[in-house]
Amino acid sequence: MHSKVFRSSLVRVPILSLAILAVSGVVLESFSGPLACPLKSDAAARTLASLKAALLSFQEIHGNLPVSLEALCLRDPINHDEPYIEDEDCLVDPWDRPYQFESLAGGGVSLLTHGADGLPGGRGDAQDIRVTIP
Repeated sequence: MHSKVFRSSLVRVPILSLAILAVSGVVLESFSGPLACPLKSDAAARTLASLKAALLSFQEIHGNLPVSLEALCLRDPINHDEPYIEDEDCLVDPWDRPYQFESLAGGGVSLLTHGADGLPGGRGDAQDIRVTIP
């Protein structure tokens, strides 16, 4: 009698475990969707904020802004022979296109990405993201 109960329990445990895993997978997927896959536009906005900070550091030390983003990657003797950004990969947006660097009248600059579609305008991951330093 004990052996039948024991065998029955052995069958029930794996089935119950599979059911729990299936339900937990559905629950986790429904809660972690946006968290597990953040928008690339959010990553682009964070990178542009970091690039803006590097540009402002350059401006504080030199009294003017650089003529390109690439200048931030060069070792600067005035900046203790260190670059303003270590990783040149951050000059490329999450869609593998270089961030656009535009000099503005009056000496400011604008950094821009057109998002996933590479076209002006858009929503979600296709939205334009711009930071400006006057």
